[in-house]
Amino acid sequence: MTNIVKVIKAASVPKDDFGFAELRHYIHGSRFGSLILFDDTVFIPSGRFPMHPHKHLEIITYMLNGEISHEDSLGHKGLIKEGEFQYIRAGNGIYHTNINPDSSKISRLLQIWFAPAEKIAEPYFITQEKNMGLDKFNLLASSSGEEGSLKINANIKFYDATFEAGTTVDLPISAEYEGYWIYVVHGEISIAESQETATDADVIILQPQAGHSQSMRVIQNSKIIILAVNGR
Repeated sequence: MTNIVKVIKAASVPKDDFGFAELRHYIHGSRFGSLILFDDTVFIPSGRFPMHPHKHLEIITYMLNGEISHEDSLGHKGLIKEGEFQYIRAGNGIYHTNINPDSSKISRLLQIWFAPAEKIAEPYFITQEKNMGLDKFNLLASSSGEEGSLKINANIKFYDATFEAGTTVDLPISAEYEGYWIYVVHGEISIAESQETATDADVIILQPQAGHSQSMRVIQNSKIIILAVNGR
């Protein structure tokens, strides 16, 4: 059996309106293992996040809708498009800015920060797209680079999945990781042993137990993100 530690309902999550974007902050006060920040961010049309610094963070930006432009102090410029994700290893320091280039549509993204597994001085940047199979867990990023995933400097696994309603699947969990953060981008799911469901922008937090699998029921067509994390 896997313990459901908590279900975080979207309505309970604090928001910040910066004018250029609205940020829904899921982590505040203390981190979840190596997961330091998880924000669901919506940029207004032409919204611009001013140049700002990061240091010793592993950062993933995952585009859910629309596009966002990126420019940084290393000289990188480009677009992150829907379905793509960007990885920044901040190292000893990097500055960057993000802009919604569309003057008529919003753009929505997930901003995720992890604690680095080790301190590496040199910053690094890459934008990547991965072909997403339906009705399966697609491993996008990991500490090992297994299954063709992007290798990052954090003790995590990052999965994306889209399932049709009526499906029951085994979650990709193991006792190797201390906790699992399941984010419902849209749809409705439940952990098989629980009566409580999670819908749009809700989070389920699981804590695995050795030798036990865990299934998930898909109640409505759903897109989810799963983060497997450890303390460091």
